[in-house]
Amino acid sequence: MAAPAMSAKVYGFSQVPHDVHLWQATGLFITLLAIGYGLAASNPIQHWGIVLIAFLAKVLGAIGMCSAVYREQVSPNVLWLLPFDDVIWWVPFAMIIRHGIQGSPKNLCTAV
Repeated sequence: MAAPAMSAKVYGFSQVPHDVHLWQATGLFITLLAIGYGLAASNPIQHWGIVLIAFLAKVLGAIGMCSAVYREQVSPNVLWLLPFDDVIWWVPFAMIIRHGIQGSPKNLCTAV
């Protein structure tokens, strides 16, 4: 992450965590998702598996964030991010996944 101090403030930390590996792992995860999004953008129906991974990341990320807020590990102020960063993608990703599965039953059988 380019600005760990700013993101730590948004997440409600009183000081920036000193564990550099946390920030590096987060940056790596986001970079890998970005590469996957780029690949899937060329043909989302064909690459519905990548979209499925993105969908799971959006759903599980939102659940994890709500859980962290509930356990008072992060500030409730971060919840305003969820509709714009995660929830907005659930329906389009689900539609792409559904169309991808319906359009390629042969691919599912031959992949096994």
